[in-house]
Amino acid sequence: MPGGRESFTYHRPVATVCAQRTIARPADAVWALVADVASIASWFPSFVSSRLDADGHRRIHLATGVELDEEILEVDPAARRLTYRIVGGLPILRSHHATVDVTGDADRAVVTYTTEVDPPALAWILGGAIEEALDELDRQLAGVAV
Repeated sequence: MPGGRESFTYHRPVATVCAQRTIARPADAVWALVADVASIASWFPSFVSSRLDADGHRRIHLATGVELDEEILEVDPAARRLTYRIVGGLPILRSHHATVDVTGDADRAVVTYTTEVDPPALAWILGGAIEEALDELDRQLAGVAV
């Protein structure tokens, strides 16, 4: 542009973490545990406790003493999809959005946990926690009678 300014849009980079686990349990049984948003601490090893407040926010206490504030955006039983975002507790966090999808049938479930996070440096921390959580979910459900 001679004599003028070029315009541009800058978008912060975000990192996407996607972990997937196949669990040899009925998808409905897996979904029942994932959809119970208040009990996430039962299958996330790094969480000490969790609760759902009347305002629809989930409060999670981490072993480090940090309390996360998460806004539950959607719990869709028909699609077996949970979406939420962290809105407080990590001052470094600029944005976060997570989706947990449970697909499958009466014989097996596929759990896909996708998180977008800014700053990208948090991706490896969240990714590790998600991998541990999916391992624990699988372990817990292995002992559940169908």
